[in-house]
Amino acid sequence: MQEINIRKLNKEKMFGYCDTIEEYIEDGETSFLLNFKNTNFFEPFAMVYFLAFVHRLRESGITFEYERSIMTNACDYADFMGFFDTLEGSISRSSDLEYDGRTYIRIHSLTKKEIREYEFENGIDMADAVTHFASQMAQFLLHNRNSNAKTQEVLTYSLREIFRNVLEHSTANEIWCSGQYWQRNNTVEVVILDNGVGIKNTITKNIHLREHINNDLQAIKYAMLPGLSGVAFERKGTTAPDYGYPDNSGYGLYVTSEICSNHGEFLIASGESYLRITPEVRRKRSINHRGTAISLKLNLENINEVSITDIVRKGEEIAANSPFRANKRASVLSKRL
Repeated sequence: MQEINIRKLNKEKMFGYCDTIEEYIEDGETSFLLNFKNTNFFEPFAMVYFLAFVHRLRESGITFEYERSIMTNACDYADFMGFFDTLEGSISRSSDLEYDGRTYIRIHSLTKKEIREYEFENGIDMADAVTHFASQMAQFLLHNRNSNAKTQEVLTYSLREIFRNVLEHSTANEIWCSGQYWQRNNTVEVVILDNGVGIKNTITKNIHLREHINNDLQAIKYAMLPGLSGVAFERKGTTAPDYGYPDNSGYGLYVTSEICSNHGEFLIASGESYLRITPEVRRKRSINHRGTAISLKLNLENINEVSITDIVRKGEEIAANSPFRANKRASVLSKRL
């Protein structure tokens, strides 16, 4: 059994641990001990991504055990977040979430079935059902925080658009989510991960882009441009998807990435690549993830100044001048908080 000593589980270090484990597997190792006894920091995105990584390897026959400290604040925090329960194979459900005044949302699973059931039970369409779950997460994180109604609307919009992308594009039946509010800098982070087919396999459904996309990083960059939805062009804009959305124009991911990259951080990982954008830098890295993982980090100080209308208008101008065939108008839902 190969021991992996994990000192810090954040975005910078976590991918390195994944690389190390995969290198040992290539050399024939099939059993690992994850040592968290001296871990001094856990980050939401790193926890969710690492759990999905371990879960995928277990499906292929790799075994994992772990050891943790029972005396450190870091491991206590990870425990509160549901990290060790999920590592053992027991993930919370969205229906189990209850607001208790804390500043985090436990790692949990939201299924397509659960969203459909809420839709039918309440006599609403899928868009409103997804908005409900997005709004619930935003309320949990922002309740009695230093925020206002507009801040919650912007966070709800961002979550709704990411959920929509997963449901419409990924083919995944389950979404893993988590979140955290940090009072010290008035910042929230929300993580959304699926184990679907990945961005490259969906964006290339747009026949006008296929010959221009050779790898996952290119696929991510195209997916973040306005108006280039793979699903919309696969349907030729005439047939609604089977879960009830009226249309898909390819603007949701663009708007959300613009909000987060200008007011915090936007990270998107799919297939063999990830892209991390802040107001100051753009970083990329080689990874190995089956599906798509996204981290939305927002500083709440100026979120009430965000104008979805202005961002959409800018996107429509970009789409109008795109060298590719693009939807030149955003859907009604993508324009609406």
